[in-house]
Amino acid sequence: MASSITPDPAIQLFYAVCNGDADNVKSLLARQPPPAINAKHSRDSRGFHVNSATALHIACERRNIEIVRILLEKGASPHTLDGKRRTPLHLAAGARSIEIIRSLLSWVQDREGYVDLRDEQGNTPLLVACAQPQRAGEDRNMDVLSHLLAEGADLRAINNDGETAAHRATRDSGDLEILKYLGDNARELLGLQTIFMGRNSNTCLHLATWLGRVQHVEWLLEAMRYADIRKEDADGRTAWDIACGLRAHGTDLSSFQVSSTFAEKEGGVMDPSLQWHRIAEVGSLKTYALWTHNVSTTTHNIAMNLLTTCVPTPSIRQYSLY
Repeated sequence: MASSITPDPAIQLFYAVCNGDADNVKSLLARQPPPAINAKHSRDSRGFHVNSATALHIACERRNIEIVRILLEKGASPHTLDGKRRTPLHLAAGARSIEIIRSLLSWVQDREGYVDLRDEQGNTPLLVACAQPQRAGEDRNMDVLSHLLAEGADLRAINNDGETAAHRATRDSGDLEILKYLGDNARELLGLQTIFMGRNSNTCLHLATWLGRVQHVEWLLEAMRYADIRKEDADGRTAWDIACGLRAHGTDLSSFQVSSTFAEKEGGVMDPSLQWHRIAEVGSLKTYALWTHNVSTTTHNIAMNLLTTCVPTPSIRQYSLY
């Protein structure tokens, strides 16, 4: 005997969006009365949890611009929050879809307030966009960043972990071009120090050093000239301390080249086997001279750059990394 239970139209609509079926979405929305377009749902059409998402959240996350436009025209709200307090704009920023971001913002009156709404982790759409890794075969999301900033996104916004967009770009994206782009905008609008400090004393320089992102460290120190190497994190460690600690605990630093800046200060190229000894002597870093017994022909560019950029030489102390 066939079931007489009529499927909930709102669920039918949601599943059609999940399946990317634009024709079915149009058909369902043409019904009278139309389904509840802003209803929240716990699972998608395959049974996966979706954190109280609306149909618009799903369409944004899955980069379906056709369905996004259909939903917005039929009354879907770009302001509705999902279970993680994310707006559809957060999902569009995470999906790096400039077309969807433009469509959403065209239906919002207070755009400046909207672009800085925070999710449950305190992330604005800009912070979400900056955290996305570069995907093979895809363009960088500079258009997304540019559009969000043009609409008033705050470069100084800090999430619950005390991180700015620059921190998320350094740690999560790893794309130096994004960090440079943020720095260029900060230079024009705010002053360079503003977005690279964070709230918990962890600077982008601390993060880049921890992660061994050599190009990030070099850019922060040499290209922009605003990273404060004497700045201590919440545990009282400078970026130089972190670099030294990593080396002391066996991190493989053989891929890092010697700083040309240091070589110039030392009057030319030195015997690589003596470099760490010489640094210890010049900087009174005798605590770390024990590291030099088996130094290869290349040494730790991060630590070298940190040392040679700091004037005067930073105060170095022995500490436990863990």
